Amino acid sequence: MGQTTEFQFRSPFEGDAQQVLASPLDRLAAVVVDALILLPVVQLAQSPIKKELLTSLAFEESSSVLTWRLLSLFVLFFVFWIYNTVSIYLFSQTLGKKIFGLKVVSLHSKRSLYSCSLRSLSFFVECFLLGLPFISLFTHPWRRAYHDRLGDTLVLSSKRRVGSPSLGEKRRAYAFSAALLLFATLSSSFYALISTNSELVEWASKIEEKKCQTFLEKEPVPVAEALKQHAIKKIGADCLKKVAKASLWKNEDRALANLANSFAYSEEEELSYNYLTQVCKEEGEGRACLFSRWVSSNPIDNDPSMETIQEILSGGVAEDFYKIYFISALQSHNQHREAQVIIDQVEDGDEISGFLSLATFRALLWQKKWESAYWVYKTSHISESAFMEFIEESRVNERLSRRQLMTVIEQFYPHLKASKRRYPASSPSSTPVEIRGLWMRLKEEGL
Repeated sequence: MGQTTEFQFRSPFEGDAQQVLASPLDRLAAVVVDALILLPVVQLAQSPIKKELLTSLAFEESSSVLTWRLLSLFVLFFVFWIYNTVSIYLFSQTLGKKIFGLKVVSLHSKRSLYSCSLRSLSFFVECFLLGLPFISLFTHPWRRAYHDRLGDTLVLSSKRRVGSPSLGEKRRAYAFSAALLLFATLSSSFYALISTNSELVEWASKIEEKKCQTFLEKEPVPVAEALKQHAIKKIGADCLKKVAKASLWKNEDRALANLANSFAYSEEEELSYNYLTQVCKEEGEGRACLFSRWVSSNPIDNDPSMETIQEILSGGVAEDFYKIYFISALQSHNQHREAQVIIDQVEDGDEISGFLSLATFRALLWQKKWESAYWVYKTSHISESAFMEFIEESRVNERLSRRQLMTVIEQFYPHLKASKRRYPASSPSSTPVEIRGLWMRLKEEGL
């Protein structure tokens, strides 16, 4: 009969009596140290990607955001993968492991570049799986994680004495790991949200400065042009202040410069009003003076008079910014027919085409000219959110009947009318779920 031989573990540290299995806590601490060492390298490698990511977030380019996020994740993986692979292959330990007296040894065969590469790759996969596979460090007899087994390696320590895990340790490990992973997932998600939002605000401010810098490169910059760009939200208040300040310093277009300051300082009510009163002192009874009085009458809270608007626009060619402000005021009070009259008076151009298309789209919708609105929607590439905003506003104000709401929805999403399916989720995915749900409710109400 053949004799059964029991596998005897041989320590790779020849002649070292202190050789023992590595403690999971020491391994975790070594990973933390390695992460701190590599953090500056990762940040440096990701800096150009981060710049593009924040730009995409600021401009709400969802496809680009996903691309840059994936690329950033790849850079993180690549740096750690190279570092771990090379360190383990050449020295049997990373810097973090060296500090804590840990060493990676091959169990059955000679350590190879391939096995080290596979070990590093699987380690990253385990991290990607929320660290769940690392529980085996507390449950495996030799405290081997899955990446140790794939790389045919074992991690030993020359400092801390740790034996095989007991049954109690295994149970505590499962419970503690589950709780820790849940907490880590929630806290990291919250931190990522807060961090991204703060960085987005900061980056949006930088983009605003860049827009202003590009705009100010035109020499000279007329105040009327700055007022137009501000009206269509191409430049911010700070940029408008710079143009107004330069104009006052040069003693040019002082009436319009004071008008520009009144808009730029709109959040400071008293200061804004003082600038408005200066307009008539600078110009007399001109168009800017009449417009400043119209603004001081608070047209946002009070219904703007079309008669007053026509009076301001009469007598020569009026600058576009006057008309843009009038259009916004009229549409804010649902005077869309009157707004359309002003829209037709504005000379279309590349810079204001987006504003005019959106204003025309809203005017046609509220005038119940569904087909014309749909044509503008498709040809001018109006965002879907503009249509959603109209639908929501119509529901809240009850300005459209159930039948009218269904008609306009079917005009924009004709496949809904042809669909015989009962549940909104069954409709084509190109239709927003809110629209599908609303359309089904309206349909059921009419049965």
